[in-house]
Amino acid sequence: MNVRTMRLSSRLLLAFGVMLMLFLVSSGVALWKLSDMHSGLTRIVTVSNVKTSLAERMAQSVHIVSRVERTLALLTDESEKRIQRKKIDVARAEYAQARTELDKFPAGSAGASRRAAIDALRAECEPLTDKVIELGLSNDAKDATSFLMARAAPATQRWQDALDDYMAFQTQGTVEQYEAAKTDYTEARNVLIGCALLSTLVAVTLALLIVRSIVSELGGEPAEVAAIAHSIADADLSMPIQTREVDTSSVMAAMARMQQALRGVVSEVRGNAESVATASAQIAQGNLDLSQRTEKQASTLQQTAATMVADISAKSR
Repeated sequence: MNVRTMRLSSRLLLAFGVMLMLFLVSSGVALWKLSDMHSGLTRIVTVSNVKTSLAERMAQSVHIVSRVERTLALLTDESEKRIQRKKIDVARAEYAQARTELDKFPAGSAGASRRAAIDALRAECEPLTDKVIELGLSNDAKDATSFLMARAAPATQRWQDALDDYMAFQTQGTVEQYEAAKTDYTEARNVLIGCALLSTLVAVTLALLIVRSIVSELGGEPAEVAAIAHSIADADLSMPIQTREVDTSSVMAAMARMQQALRGVVSEVRGNAESVATASAQIAQGNLDLSQRTEKQASTLQQTAATMVADISAKSR
């Protein structure tokens, strides 16, 4: 595509179109990366953090049950035992609610297997805890303590360890999502910087090409072309016009040819005017000579006529 054959409006529209395309492409890529970053941060806030919080609630409930069952196994006061028994019921209800809410969030294969392990340990531990509670309520502190230390406490610890492992798994997922969001941010930033540099380079290149093509067609700066045009319009053909040797088609070259042609016309008109003036002077001089000869002849005729009249008058006497 030859830029010089295009209209000025087409060149400007082309340059604007290229810049607009680069802007849209860079904006689209940036929005895409920002969308990925937003999705990652949204998953962290609304999914990963919530699942971690629910796991922490479950672990706290297990810890409360473990602590209370130890206390209950040693108590002898019936009213205090009932208070501690109620704490276990509240902790279990809190655990059940958190576990139900956790199921609202889909899990991958790794997460699902960890949840299944937690549920299996819950099913194993709760009957053991109930046995400790039963022995404690029946004031059998020795058997309650023995059963607690031999079976209930180790099973509860495994349950707690499974919950800790699940929380660590969720924390690791959160860290990975955060790193992915950081990567998306870095990529979006780099894309924007790259597009900005590319847009600047393209803008400068297009500006130079358009300016160069316009100046090439004009043959000089617009102010110079305007000054020469005003000079010719004011009938001043003396202003020198500088053109390149290979320039034969620019406005400046055309005005140089026009100025030269006008000089030729003026010179020819001036020569013709001088010829006309010379001829007029010659004609005037011929008319003067003719007038003088005519006057001289008339004077001679008058003298001759007077002499003839005098001779006739003398003879008649």
